[in-house]
Amino acid sequence: MAGGVDGQPGGILRVAGELSEHRAAIEYDLITLGLRLDDLGTESLSWRDLLVILQNLPRTSAYARDTLGDDVMWGLGEQLLAIVADRLDVANWQRGNEGRKSPSPRPKLIPRPGVRDSKSKIGSDPIKIRDFDAWWDGEPTVREPSSSQPETPDLSGHPDRGGWRGELLPQLQKLEPE
Repeated sequence: MAGGVDGQPGGILRVAGELSEHRAAIEYDLITLGLRLDDLGTESLSWRDLLVILQNLPRTSAYARDTLGDDVMWGLGEQLLAIVADRLDVANWQRGNEGRKSPSPRPKLIPRPGVRDSKSKIGSDPIKIRDFDAWWDGEPTVREPSSSQPETPDLSGHPDRGGWRGELLPQLQKLEPE
């Protein structure tokens, strides 16, 4: 089969794309397996072999960390160990504060991957209703910037607002086969 399925790139194209983005990590993982990237395309390391290796590397591999971030290192064992450590800290804190008039501060939990700090703020001040339609349609709005918040970002280049889509779409259509 020359191409992929459901609009996805085929095996070689997919591997080539991953190589262009994560070459050093893939090369390191191959070296740990006793293989070399220089052998790609030969009998000792076919494109299919590399695809299968990438699909089955463990979460501790350099490729997994490079593509998914360091949070991938937190498996079930690490999560459970963090829970046990947190519970032990709280239990010791409770016993240590027994009978005290002013208890010590509660212990902080071990930070978990993918969990945001409860104090972090997402977004900015709400947009006024009278300005929303103009903002949504991509028209410039005049907002008085508050002293604590930065100005609203310019979204005219956002694909849902027209912007660059009108310029790029004709060029992309030229590239499609007839």
